Amino acid sequence: MDKVLLNLLTGTASTGVSITKGDETLISISIETGIRQSETIFKMIKDAFSYVDLTIKDIDAVSTLKGPGSFTGLRVGLAAAKAIAFAVNVPIVLVDTMDAIFHEANYEKDVLTIMDARRDRVYLKKHYGDERADEISEVAAIEPRENTVVVGENALKYKDIFTEKGYTFIPKKDVYLTIKGLTEAALRVSEDDYVDSLESRLDYLKKDSDVVTVKKEKL
Repeated sequence: MDKVLLNLLTGTASTGVSITKGDETLISISIETGIRQSETIFKMIKDAFSYVDLTIKDIDAVSTLKGPGSFTGLRVGLAAAKAIAFAVNVPIVLVDTMDAIFHEANYEKDVLTIMDARRDRVYLKKHYGDERADEISEVAAIEPRENTVVVGENALKYKDIFTEKGYTFIPKKDVYLTIKGLTEAALRVSEDDYVDSLESRLDYLKKDSDVVTVKKEKL
């Protein structure tokens, strides 16, 4: 039987909720909320279920971002996911922000996802074909394959540095994460990686070794 997922996006400029059954997205809602995500997420969940022939008790799991990203914003999503998961006794699907950005971009090419970590530092993660994405700390040492595309939030800020290494920027704008990217990434998480609500943790700040200083000698 197709599993039903409730997907919650916080920690970005938009707040989003979607409900999927199998590979089908039944409903997807997204609004620009800024810092008021904690005030809107549960109302959006209620609104989403009003559009489908399901109730909260029908879900098989809840997904949300685990990071990296803003602790305050990510915590809203995880708190909501844990409350729902505990109430209806289902597991949580923790989605890596970088994987969600990759699916948001939706490129059938080798992709390097990038996320601004401030102070001239970035989170990086590669998605090469069917290869499992490497840890962020390993990416700085790799040479780009032909037609490797760099995408992500504030990626264009570092365009000149990466193009010197042979990377391509397509399209000519940043890719910002929405509920679409989270939903697509959540659907690809193995059930073996689902976690109990009491065991779920954020990964909002990577180790120093996982954050690459964006200077020419480093890349």
